[in-house]
Amino acid sequence: MRLDTWLKEYKKGTFDKHEMNIRTRILPYFQDILLKDVKPVLYQKFINHLGERFSRETIKIVHSTMHNAFEKDRMDKYEEYMKNILK
Repeated sequence: MRLDTWLKEYKKGTFDKHEMNIRTRILPYFQDILLKDVKPVLYQKFINHLGERFSRETIKIVHSTMHNAFEKDRMDKYEEYMKNILK
């Protein structure tokens, strides 16, 4: 799943906050990397990168955006897995 898909479909109520995080802080770093391809080491490098530029509170907010996107992506994979098993 792409971040823009997650944002449009699942975060309509808090769109502005998440959109700003994605547009100005997340996409410039990850560019076209899919959520499934963001591994722990890469994500930690991203957090470290943010730590050089932003306050701890800003990092928490950006992490919240990423955490929500990762969780939704994981649930989508699980649902797809279960569909395939039940066929």
